[in-house]
Amino acid sequence: QTLRRPAALRPRSIARQVYETGLQAFPIVALIAFLISVIVAYIGAKELRDFGQEIYVVDLITLSVLRELAVLLTAIIVAGRSGSAFAAEIGAMKLNDEVDALEAMGLDPVEVLVLPRVLALFIAMPLLTIVADFMGLAGGALLSWSLVDIPFNQFIIRMDEAIAPTTFWAGLLKAPVFGFLIALIGTLRGLQVRGSSRELGRLTTLAVVQGIFLVILADALFAVLYL
Repeated sequence: QTLRRPAALRPRSIARQVYETGLQAFPIVALIAFLISVIVAYIGAKELRDFGQEIYVVDLITLSVLRELAVLLTAIIVAGRSGSAFAAEIGAMKLNDEVDALEAMGLDPVEVLVLPRVLALFIAMPLLTIVADFMGLAGGALLSWSLVDIPFNQFIIRMDEAIAPTTFWAGLLKAPVFGFLIALIGTLRGLQVRGSSRELGRLTTLAVVQGIFLVILADALFAVLYL
């Protein structure tokens, strides 16, 4: 319905949600991606060193970060951070009868509260995934240089040989789907709040748990699809 009325998209609301769910999440997403990549590189380098194949740590880092780790870790962070915020914000509005007030004013709560958040995560998740990709590769390159003496230029050459043209896009295409699922379950649980603040807490927790579950389930379906 909104596509027939572009003014109803509420670009200011979408921009605010992109800022809160995307730009403000950059530091934590970058840090987690960097640290996880360092851990993967460290374990891989120690195991591969026994076989004299340390160079393959580049393949391990590149493929795991670009296809799986970056987008999956980003989605889990966003589910815990933004999914819970969506459920709590809308749930508090339900308890304060603000959603009923919107309906009394002739406004559609889905259009006003749900749609901007869904579109915002649909936009923000790919941006956060790109940040996680970059920081993950940077962490892997740094540890490869310090632990197994692979210089940065050799890391880049080997990385280019290890990935296919579709590797980056295979991970990035998951991001908007994960964002859509997280936003949808967060706003749904917020709209289901009734009666008490205890119910608000329960449904906010449920939004995070179900968001993470749906992300992992979708990731498994993507893995089957990519095979």
